[in-house]
Amino acid sequence: DLSRLLVSSESMRAQWRSHSVLVVDMSGSMRSDDVNGARCRSDGVWMALARDYVKNQLKNGARDSKDLISIIVMKEEAETIMYAEPTTWVLYNKLVDMREWDKMRPSGPGYYLPAIGEAESLLTSNANAGCALSWLFFSDGRPSDPARDRPKIVEKIGELASKFGRRLSISCIGMADEAEDFSTL
Repeated sequence: DLSRLLVSSESMRAQWRSHSVLVVDMSGSMRSDDVNGARCRSDGVWMALARDYVKNQLKNGARDSKDLISIIVMKEEAETIMYAEPTTWVLYNKLVDMREWDKMRPSGPGYYLPAIGEAESLLTSNANAGCALSWLFFSDGRPSDPARDRPKIVEKIGELASKFGRRLSISCIGMADEAEDFSTL
């Protein structure tokens, strides 16, 4: 694929202003319909990303094609569904399309640890110190990881924060009714 080749070359990565890695929970609980203005939790995530993270940023000039976005879907396994997509209107349309369940349907468990591992891989794909890194984690808050593994979640995130320092900003966004347990996020 030509686009993957272009973003993978070292000279191209040197031109990246920022790389945002977005982890989107697509477990079965994301089908719940408790997010205002959305059909369900996953719909709320995709529309927030399209509208707030792409459209509004393009309109006010805060982002452009040198600001790249990668998206990981969190289920039983973590899967990168977009790698280093430039922030453009094309990306906006792709995110709006993700709302449709024929593209991707929330189902099964949502394990945090594989998603954190995949995020680390994507965050390390550009070692250029001039490239700001963001990691956004969208979930309804409850990991499917066994309780014995939950301390590892905090440990791995701490390791990533130490590895990248000020270059990395991490945000965890809860997409569910406020009565849900967001303690892990």
